[in-house]
Amino acid sequence: MGTAGRVLAVDLGARRVGLALSDELGLLATPKPPIVLSGPGEAEVVAGVEAAVQQFGAAAVLVGWPLNLNGSRGPMAERAEHFAEVLRTKVSCPVVLFDERLTSREAEGRLLAQGMSRERRRQHIDGAAAALFLEAYLAQKRMKSNESGTE
Repeated sequence: MGTAGRVLAVDLGARRVGLALSDELGLLATPKPPIVLSGPGEAEVVAGVEAAVQQFGAAAVLVGWPLNLNGSRGPMAERAEHFAEVLRTKVSCPVVLFDERLTSREAEGRLLAQGMSRERRRQHIDGAAAALFLEAYLAQKRMKSNESGTE
């Protein structure tokens, strides 16, 4: 977790893959346009994330890990684990799994509170969810850094 530089968050979905990017200082998370999938292939997702890593100069990739509420691994968590393994062979930066439980629901609530129409929420939900778990990751990273700096 000690990687300096921008972190690219990836929220895997069946039709769209949400992306969010941190700033260089690791303080802010900004949603980016999603990767819209033309079919069910993993190769398209991997290629899209590889391109985003290059485009944004990401120093690390954070893959959303949708564990079940009780912390167990279901089919979606296993898909994320497999995707992270494949991605590690394709990009030269670290690939980290991060618990993203309930971020899509929270993102939906935030977008609804902003008064977004159903269609606009559908277009923005993936990036908003990726930004939420990226923010949590960045906050956790800052806390660990502060703890180690005060000892």
